[in-house]
Amino acid sequence: MAGWGWSRRIAGTALLLGLLGWGCRTQAPGGNSLLLCAAASTTGVVEEIRDRYTGQTGQAVELNFASTATLATQIRGGAEADLFLAANEGWARILTDIPGLVADRIDLLGNGLVVVLPKGNGRSLRSPRELLEASFASVAMANPDSMVPAGLYAREALVGLGLWESLRSRMVYGDNVRTALAYVETGSVPAGIVYRTDAMASTQVDLALEIAPRLHPEIRYPLLLLSRGAHSAAARDLFEYLQGAEAATLFRNHGFARLYETRPD
Repeated sequence: MAGWGWSRRIAGTALLLGLLGWGCRTQAPGGNSLLLCAAASTTGVVEEIRDRYTGQTGQAVELNFASTATLATQIRGGAEADLFLAANEGWARILTDIPGLVADRIDLLGNGLVVVLPKGNGRSLRSPRELLEASFASVAMANPDSMVPAGLYAREALVGLGLWESLRSRMVYGDNVRTALAYVETGSVPAGIVYRTDAMASTQVDLALEIAPRLHPEIRYPLLLLSRGAHSAAARDLFEYLQGAEAATLFRNHGFARLYETRPD
């Protein structure tokens, strides 16, 4: 679908967060370490890939996980990082449009949205409309007002289904999708809308329903080689490794779809 209109809203949010100075990391990692910033939804698989890569090459890689909105704003504000794995094409485009900030980019991964319930709930859902039932007094999701991608996708899907206005007062927002997931894992909230990969990574929730991809923009995870990394042979090597067959296998094992032709390892 065209005309989602996210870019202007994202740009405005990036400016606001930049003015507020939200957690901008301006110091480069020490020694010969690389810094990879990655969306919170990729935490488990990126940690596994980092450990595999460091074990093979001896190259130290620091990881910084947060919402794509937070990380992109930090990078836009001058944070020193070598690579950025984002969960939203709009944020990646904003960074790419800044002259000299991004050296290379590839749309690396895909994902989907699901509804999750606390583990052992024993219930499956046939439609998102069942979230209107009184038993779902609250529903967790990432915060769309802060332009967190998982929240944006979820809101678009609910708007498309004509459910948003009825459900918005029940929504409990997390700063990122993993926080929203945690609300359901602990039983604090009876249902949540998260990425498919988050549901697969958790042993404390049940996947109750997959949300049709046609209801929201395609979920893409762009991988950016930032200008700092472009001057580092090690960063370029990691950029290539993340596109290789070994990394692709690990991404698939965690439920991510591949959006690119695998580069030979």
